[in-house]
Amino acid sequence: MYHENTPLANSLASLLHISSDDDWSLIDSVKSLATDHGDEVYDEFFYVLTHMRFGVETARHHWNSIIQHVASVITPRYHNQGFLPTVLHYMHRMTGTMNDPRFLEADYIGNIQRSSITDGLTALYNQTFFKITLEKMIQQSRRHSMPPFAVVLFDLDHFKEFNDSCGHLKGDHVLKRVAHIIQHNIREGDIAVRYGGEEFALLLPQATRVYATNIAQRIRRAIEAEVFTGQEHLSSGNLTISGGVAEFPLDAGSTNALIECADAELYKAKSRRNCVYPAGDDRRLCFRRQVRSLVEFAQCQESSYRSCISLDVSEFGMALGCDMPFNIGEPVNLRFCRPFWNSDFILNGTVRQTRKFGDLNFIGVEFDNVLLDGKTGQLAPFDQSLNINRNAKV
Repeated sequence: MYHENTPLANSLASLLHISSDDDWSLIDSVKSLATDHGDEVYDEFFYVLTHMRFGVETARHHWNSIIQHVASVITPRYHNQGFLPTVLHYMHRMTGTMNDPRFLEADYIGNIQRSSITDGLTALYNQTFFKITLEKMIQQSRRHSMPPFAVVLFDLDHFKEFNDSCGHLKGDHVLKRVAHIIQHNIREGDIAVRYGGEEFALLLPQATRVYATNIAQRIRRAIEAEVFTGQEHLSSGNLTISGGVAEFPLDAGSTNALIECADAELYKAKSRRNCVYPAGDDRRLCFRRQVRSLVEFAQCQESSYRSCISLDVSEFGMALGCDMPFNIGEPVNLRFCRPFWNSDFILNGTVRQTRKFGDLNFIGVEFDNVLLDGKTGQLAPFDQSLNINRNAKV
C-alpha cells in the first residue's frame, strides 16, 4: 500500500486529479515539476501510479520513451484521454516491466487525491492545488484565446497577536470561520485556498482585476463585520483581513510572476491593514454609468415578475430602485424586455447592498457571471452586453 505522502507525491496526485481530461497539460506539468525538483519526479510519478520503483535513471528513460510512444498510440479522437493507457501499454507490452498490470485502486487514489489537494483544518484547497491549477489555466490561455482571470492573496491582520492572546484553539476556530466567510462570498467555480498559516487565496476565472477587487472588498467587509470571540483583546479591537489582487495577463504572464504581483499588492495593503490593493473604489466608478430604464425582477424561485427602475449599471452588476425589501445574499432574477432594452433576456444575480429611502428600496445586485462577448470571449462593454436602448423612456 502506498504510504509515502511526500510533497512530490501530493503534487503528482493533484495533477492526476485536475488533468484527467487534458493529457498535454498533465505532461507539461510533470515536465515542469521535473525542471524544478529534478528527475526523481519521474520515479515518484510511476510509483504513485503502479507501486513500482525503477530508480531515477530508469524512470527518466521510461518517461522519455512513453512520450515518444504517445503519438503512435493516441489517435486524434482520443487525444485528451489516452496518456495513462499509453503508460500501461508501454510498460506491459513494450518493456514487460509490468507482468500483472494494475494501477492504484480508484477509491484509494481518490482518497490520496482529495487529501493531497485540501487543507485539513479549513477544507479549502491547499497551496499545491492552487499553483498547479493556476499553471494549468495559464497554459490553456496560451493555447487558446481565454477571458482574463485574477488571483487574490489575503492575510489576516495581527493574527499572531490573536493567537498569543487567545490561544491556538481559538485561532483555529477563526481560520475555519474565515474560510466559511470566503467560501460564502465567491461564485460557483471560483477556487478558495488556504495558502498557508493565516494566508488565504482566490483563483477567479473570467474575472478582471476590478471584478476581483470587488469580490475581495466584499470578503474584507464581511470579516470586518464578523464578531470573533476574543478579538476584543487585540490592540485594534477587531480582527480584519488585507488583500492583494493581480490579473492575468494584464499584470503578469506566468504563475510565479502573477503570485508575486498579488503578493506585492498585499504587502502594500498590510502597511495600512484592513484594505485591498490595488484600491478598487475609484476605478469601479469609471466602469459604472447611470441608466434609468425599466427592469423586471423575481425573488428566489418565484415565476412572477415585478417592475423596478435601473439606476446605474456595469458589466458586474447594477443598482435598482423597487417597492419590495430584499435581504443581502438573496438571489434575484432580472428580466430585460423591449422596448426599454434592445432585446429580451434574463440575468441572474445576488443582492449585495440594500438601503431604504422613504417608500423606495435601493438594492445593489451583482451578476452571477461576468458579461462576456459571445464572439471573442472577452469582457464586453456593458452598453453592448446589456443592449442598452437610450431612446426608450420610462
